[in-house]
Amino acid sequence: MYEYVSSGQIPSVKIGSLRRIPAEALGALVAQQAGDAFDFTTAA
Repeated sequence: MYEYVSSGQIPSVKIGSLRRIPAEALGALVAQQAGDAFDFTTAA
């Protein structure tokens, strides 16, 4: 998760000393990763 936040692949909000990730952003990342994992259009 740290890599996604630091690279900007997932948005985050800093509140004081805490870093928060919106639930919608996490859901979008999971959906994107799941779609990439099951992409059968590329040759193996």
